Amino acid sequence: MATVSPVCAQVYVSEPTGDVDAPLVLSNFSSSETPHLIVAPAAAVAPPSRAEAASRPSIPATGPTAQAAVGRIHAAPAVPANLMAVFASAAREHGVPASLLMAVAAAESGFNARAVSPKGALGLMQLMPQTARQHGVREVWSVLDNVRGGAAHLRQLLTRFPGRPALALAAYNAGEQAVLKAGSQIPPFDETQRYVPKVLAWQTHYQKFVEQPITRSYPQRKAMPPVAERRLASTQGTPRTIRQP
Repeated sequence: MATVSPVCAQVYVSEPTGDVDAPLVLSNFSSSETPHLIVAPAAAVAPPSRAEAASRPSIPATGPTAQAAVGRIHAAPAVPANLMAVFASAAREHGVPASLLMAVAAAESGFNARAVSPKGALGLMQLMPQTARQHGVREVWSVLDNVRGGAAHLRQLLTRFPGRPALALAAYNAGEQAVLKAGSQIPPFDETQRYVPKVLAWQTHYQKFVEQPITRSYPQRKAMPPVAERRLASTQGTPRTIRQP
């Protein structure tokens, strides 16, 4: 009988950098190297009562038994240029962050549109045939249809687990029933335990490129010389051509 690992209490990730070759560091405790919490402690997943919330510290407890870094995540793979518009379109259609779609596709298939898993998952977003049918995917090998199906499935899971993207991702990987059977926690499967923090970390990386506000700078209009301003003021109401000195 196969054995499974216990559920990780919490997972922190290092600060993303602009270097795509730099590894992301994961840890089960907060430190200067891993400041960002991406998977909450299991005990903190359920909403606390008012009395518990009032007495609970605002920072995650580390405790004397906390161990060192639990592993490293490889750098997020580059998104193929021809897929950027596909992810953006599906993200807008289903209200899912484009960076999350990219991270899931990277983890599921490595952006291989012809990928087939041993369990029968197909395409870029690794859709099971039943899932593809559920979301109206007509051509599973069509990149656009496959990504749309994956986006629709993610939207369904994010709605099913509101405010808990880690559980939505766990359900994408292991199935919704596995998450519910685990008590609405990340199931204690090695693959899922690695999958969730990896996708969340890669999403953070892709956010820097696809979801930042676009700003534009416009040249300032050149101020009119004082002499011309006075001439215009003295000729208001009389159409004339003013030649600046």
